[in-house]
Amino acid sequence: MVVNSFRCFMYFAANPLTILQKKTLNFDHLRFFLLDLDQLELTDPQDEQLQRVPGGMLNSRIFQPLLFLTLMLASALAGAVSNFAPIPTAEVNNLPLGRHLRMLEDPSGTLLVEDVRSTDFDRQFEPLFVETPYLGRTHSVFWFRFDLDFTEGNSDMILELGYPHLKHITLYRFAENTLLDQQMSGYGDPMTSKLHCSRPCFLIPQSHDRQTLYLRVNSDSPLFVPMHLRTPNSQLKSERVMMALSSLFYGAFLVMGLFNLFLYFSTRKSSYLYYVAYITSLGLWTLSHDGLLREMLFMGNEFLASYRIHFILTLFSVCMGAIFCQKFLNTRDNMPLHHKAFSFLILIGGIDILLILLTGKLMLPNSANLLTIIFCFAGLSAGTLGLMRGLKTARFFLTAWISVIIGSACWVLTISGVFPLNKITLFSVHMGALVETILLGLALGDRINVLQAERIQVEQEAKHRLEETNAKLAASNRFKDEFLSTISHELRTPMNGIFGAYELLEHTDLNTEQVKYLSTISRSSRDMMGMVENILTYTQLESGIAKPNEFPFRIKECLQEIAMHYRGRASMPDLDFDFKLDNKIPMTLAGDEDKLRLLLDHLLDNAFKFTDQGFIRFEVTYLQSGDDELEKLQFVIRDSGCGVPESLQSDIFNSFKQADGSLTRRKGGLGIGLALCQKIVTLLQGKLEFRSVVNEGTQVVLTLAFKPAEDQYRQANQISDTIKPEKIDILVVEDNYVNKLVMEGQLKKLGFQVFAAGNGKEAVTMMEKREYDLVFMDCQMPIMDGFEAARQVRQLNNRNASIPIIAVTANTNPGDRENCISAGMNDYIKKPFNQAILIAAINRWLSYDTDAH
Repeated sequence: MVVNSFRCFMYFAANPLTILQKKTLNFDHLRFFLLDLDQLELTDPQDEQLQRVPGGMLNSRIFQPLLFLTLMLASALAGAVSNFAPIPTAEVNNLPLGRHLRMLEDPSGTLLVEDVRSTDFDRQFEPLFVETPYLGRTHSVFWFRFDLDFTEGNSDMILELGYPHLKHITLYRFAENTLLDQQMSGYGDPMTSKLHCSRPCFLIPQSHDRQTLYLRVNSDSPLFVPMHLRTPNSQLKSERVMMALSSLFYGAFLVMGLFNLFLYFSTRKSSYLYYVAYITSLGLWTLSHDGLLREMLFMGNEFLASYRIHFILTLFSVCMGAIFCQKFLNTRDNMPLHHKAFSFLILIGGIDILLILLTGKLMLPNSANLLTIIFCFAGLSAGTLGLMRGLKTARFFLTAWISVIIGSACWVLTISGVFPLNKITLFSVHMGALVETILLGLALGDRINVLQAERIQVEQEAKHRLEETNAKLAASNRFKDEFLSTISHELRTPMNGIFGAYELLEHTDLNTEQVKYLSTISRSSRDMMGMVENILTYTQLESGIAKPNEFPFRIKECLQEIAMHYRGRASMPDLDFDFKLDNKIPMTLAGDEDKLRLLLDHLLDNAFKFTDQGFIRFEVTYLQSGDDELEKLQFVIRDSGCGVPESLQSDIFNSFKQADGSLTRRKGGLGIGLALCQKIVTLLQGKLEFRSVVNEGTQVVLTLAFKPAEDQYRQANQISDTIKPEKIDILVVEDNYVNKLVMEGQLKKLGFQVFAAGNGKEAVTMMEKREYDLVFMDCQMPIMDGFEAARQVRQLNNRNASIPIIAVTANTNPGDRENCISAGMNDYIKKPFNQAILIAAINRWLSYDTDAH
C-alpha cells in the first residue's frame, strides 16, 4: 500500500501540467481519486497512465489528503503559468499578451480559420509560458488565440505586434461563432487597418461583450511575435515616446555623420570618410531594424520591402565596420591576424550579399548572425590587444565596442524571453550603437592628432631618401631609349620564328591533340607579340619615327573599353570615376586606334596616380564637323587630385618632369607620361590643353580629328523596315545567367522570339529539332564551347547549317575574330555591347533574308 501510494503520488507530482493540458483534470478526477478505482469509470479512457493506478489504494487516509494537496498545487501552477480566461478590458491599459495566449503550429500552412476553430484543432492549441514568443526561423504558420471581455469596459482596444519584419499577419474577430471582421497587416499584405502606427497594429472595436480573436502569422524572417493589448490613449502615449526616442537617436546619428563628413572635406583624411561610411551603414541598419526604411522608401517594391534587405544591410554594416577597423587600427601592420579576420568578414559578407542580389533568396540564412558575432569579438579582441600594446586611441575603441556588445546582448536576451520587452530593451541596440558612434568619433579625432605628428617626422626622413633616389634615377634614365629599342627588336626575332613554325605546321597533317596544342601556341604567341608591339610603339614615339595610321575602327567600343578598365581601378570607396559619351559620336571613324588608346591611357593613368580620393571625370563630346569634312571629338579629363603649381606647369610636358621631383618614385612611373602625350597629339595633329590648381585638381582637354568611315558597322540605331521581329526566331547560347538574361531582355524588347541554351551541346541539340533565323553564340562555355558548337551546326542536315552565327565574347586577344570565323561563325561582337550593336548585327545578317518569312 505504501509503495503504491508513493508511486501514484509521484506520477501526479511530476506530471501535473501534462494532465492539465490533456484537459483530464477536473472535479470528476478529484472525486475519482477519493473513491475506489473499481467503482469508477474513467473520464478519459485514452489516459493509459491513469488506468494503471492500483485500485483500492486511494482509500488510504494518509494518501487522500496528500493527493488532494498535490492536485491543488498542480491547478495553482497551471493557473500561474497561463491564464486562458477572457481578458477583462476594463483592467487593461498596457498588457503583454504572451501568457494569455494559446498557440497552434500549422507546418503545412494550409489551415483556414474555420479549421482551427473546429473541435479537433481547438484541443491542439497549447499554452505559451513566455511573455514574448520567439519561434525562430521557420516555414510554418502559427495561430494564436485569446478572448476579450468587454462587459465592464468602455473603450476600444488596440493590438500591437512589436516586430516590424513580420510578412503576413491576419486577425480574425469572432463573437458568438460569427466572424465580425478580418484585418491584415505585415509588409507582405495590403494593410487593412486604419491605424497609423510604427508597428503592425489592429483596432478591436467594443462591438460585443465577449469576443474571441485568432491571429495568423507567418514570415520569411525569424518569428518574433511580441503582442501588447492597449487602450487608444496608451497606444498614443507609446507612439509619442517611440517617436521622441527615435528622433533623438537618428538626430544624433545625423549630426555625427555630417560633422565628420565636414571634417573629411576640410582635412581630406580618409579615416573620416571610412567612419562616415560605417555609421551610415549602421544608421541604415537601425532604420531597417525599426521598419522605418521600408515605410519611407521601399513599401511599393516587393524585393526592397522584404526581410532580405534587412539581411543585406546587416551584412553591409559588418563589412563597413570591418573596413573601418582595418583602417583605424592599421591592422595590416599592427595586427596581421586580425587584419585577415576582418578581410574574411568582408569577403564572406560581400559574397553573401552578391548571392542574395543574384538569386533573390537567403542562401546562407544564419550567416548574418554568425558574421555579426565574429565581428563583435574580433573588434573586442583587437581593441584589447591595442590597449595592451599602448595604443592611445584603443581605449576609446574598446569602450565603444563594449557598449555595442552590451546593447546587442540585451536585445538578444529580450527576444529570448529573459528580459521583458519595454522601451529600454527595445532601444538597447540603438543606445549601444549611439554610444559606439560617439566614442569612435572621439577616438578618430585623437588618432588624427597622433598620426599628424608621426607623419611630419616620416616625411622629413622620406624626403632625404627620395632626393638620393632621384639622383640615381636621373643618371640611369639616359640609357632608357637605347635599352627599350634593343630589347624590342631582340624579342621580335624569336617571336618571328614561332610564327613561321606555326604557319608551316598549320598546313601539315595533324591530329586533334596537335591541333589543340598548335592553337594554344598561336594564341599565346599573339599575346606575347602584342606586348612586344607595345614596347616598340613606346620607343618609336619617344624617338619621333612613329607614323599615324588611318583605319576604320569602332570608336565608341574603344572608349567604352578604356572607361571600363579604369572603372575597375576606381573600386575604392573614396574615389569616384564617371564616364560620359556623347550620343552624337558616330559608331565608326577612321584613325589611329592604337595611338588613341595609348594617349588616353597615359592621361587617365596620370589622373589616377595623383588622385587618392575624390573624383575623376572622363567626358567625350562630339564637335561640329569643319570645312575639311573631318569629325572632331573633344576628350575632357578632370580630377580632384593634388594639382600642379602654376610655376611648374610650363615644364610639365618635359620628359622626366613632375610637379615635385620626389613624386617620381612615390607615385610610380618614369615621369614621361605627359611628354609622350604631347608627342602623340603632335603626331595626330591635335590639340592638348592643361589647367591645374594645387589641392583642387587638374583638367586636361584633348581635341582630335578623325575621318568619316563608310563601312558595314555604321548602321541605324533601329531595326530595318524589311525585318519583321515577330516572325524572327533568335537563339541565344550563353552559360552566364546574367548575360543571358540581359541579352534575352534586349531582344524581346525589340520584338523578337527568343530561345536560350546554356552551352554548345544544348544548342546543337535544339538546332537539330527546330530551325532558327539567327544565333548569338558565346565562345567559352562548359561541356561544349561555341567553336565546337559552330562546327557541328555547319554539319546539320537542315536549314540551320547555313544560319548566321554571331560570336559574342569578352575576349579581345589577337586572333579571336579569326578563330570564330574558322569555326564557322559569321560575325564577331565584343562584350560589353549595347542594343545599338545588337541592332547593327541583326540588320547586317537578317535584312537580306526577310522574304523567306
